[in-house]
Amino acid sequence: MGPLSLDTPVEDLVREHPEAAGWAVVRGVSFLGCCDAAPGSLGDLLRRRGVADPERFLTDLKGFLGRE
Repeated sequence: MGPLSLDTPVEDLVREHPEAAGWAVVRGVSFLGCCDAAPGSLGDLLRRRGVADPERFLTDLKGFLGRE
């Protein structure tokens, strides 16, 4: 998958780190879209979900996954 960034495709993130989906839900962000819509990049998804600070979300996610 390479380095985790806001440009990382959500599909790749969940494929490599399925535990990230549960971690995100606890923080109010679902990686699943309606009608199986392709979620795109992590940054795009976070903006669509109204996350105020996508960079902070990414930093916390990296910490959870041990990819700091």
